[in-house]
Amino acid sequence: MDENYQNETTGNMVENQVEEVKNHNVEISGTTLGHMASAGKWGVFYAVMMYIAAALMFVFGICMMLFPSFSATQGGTIMGIIYIIIAIIYLFPATFMLKASRAILNVSENPDNEEFATAMLNNKRYWKFTGICTIVALALAIIAIMAAIIFSAAALPSAIDAMETLAY
Repeated sequence: MDENYQNETTGNMVENQVEEVKNHNVEISGTTLGHMASAGKWGVFYAVMMYIAAALMFVFGICMMLFPSFSATQGGTIMGIIYIIIAIIYLFPATFMLKASRAILNVSENPDNEEFATAMLNNKRYWKFTGICTIVALALAIIAIMAAIIFSAAALPSAIDAMETLAY
């Protein structure tokens, strides 16, 4: 009987919390709107810088593929392809940041729940994409370090033999 009462009480508490959230109106002060306008402007600036960086990476990638001597490494074509892929991937967070920042600017000028929801949706998309890319980059870095250790260990016996030959 205590268990049923506890489940019933917990259910009512959750329903009351949901109802409170639905009926709760958030008021945004003039100071907060000013902060939003400032953040929106900086967000647009940062998004534009991201687009410029993507364009430069794309151009450098093309140059590496067309002019192998342009790159310092032997694998200029491969590096060019990698640069182009990274440039294309970079467009996604730039777009999310630009959309979120423009929506934040619109909300700061004319507060609107729908526009605010759009701003938060694109803000979430930006951070989710950035977080996933960070996890992937960390995983690739760990794999690269492990591969370097394995290949170094595999090459060690032949390196020791070469040094012994030079010593005589």
